[in-house]
Amino acid sequence: MFEQNKYKIPLDNFISNNPNFTRTDLENQLSRLGIYTGATPNRSINRDVLKYLRKNVESFDEKSTEEIRKTKDEPISDEEFARDDFIDREIQWRRKLLKTGQTSNPKWKTSTNIEIYTFINSDDSKFDSDLYDELFEAVQKKIPFLTEIDSDGYSDNLVDEYEIDSSFIYPTANLIISGTKYTIELKW
Repeated sequence: MFEQNKYKIPLDNFISNNPNFTRTDLENQLSRLGIYTGATPNRSINRDVLKYLRKNVESFDEKSTEEIRKTKDEPISDEEFARDDFIDREIQWRRKLLKTGQTSNPKWKTSTNIEIYTFINSDDSKFDSDLYDELFEAVQKKIPFLTEIDSDGYSDNLVDEYEIDSSFIYPTANLIISGTKYTIELKW
């Protein structure tokens, strides 16, 4: 099911960056996000894109479902959208965190406490991307023989603006290794 607050922003961002697109492009965008895990993800994606278009494009509100199905690959211009949604949109922030209590270091057979995080706003093209690899590579630069951090230690959460440390907005990250802090530049 389309959760307005969670998935509206990725489609808004896609549309603002792609002035000409099709309904298929929107469906592919949602599919790439990997947020649909049910038994029929394609059906859910299709339904949610239709709901999104009906809410934001007047011409789609007037069409029957059968008429809309026929428009799958017809271009849609962002000029057709209700502009209020884009103008008054509140910026959302996410905290991308890779953290673990124990990591194994095969060279010395010791464990290390690690935490690395960065903040991303909804206007950033990386807002909905998975930054696990970038965060892990940054840790490996400081601990070169590190082979693994449990993937369960990765989280991506919405945060309020007051929770943001402006020193660590993407591509800058805060890395803490056993209490020692480092400011890291992630790859862009």
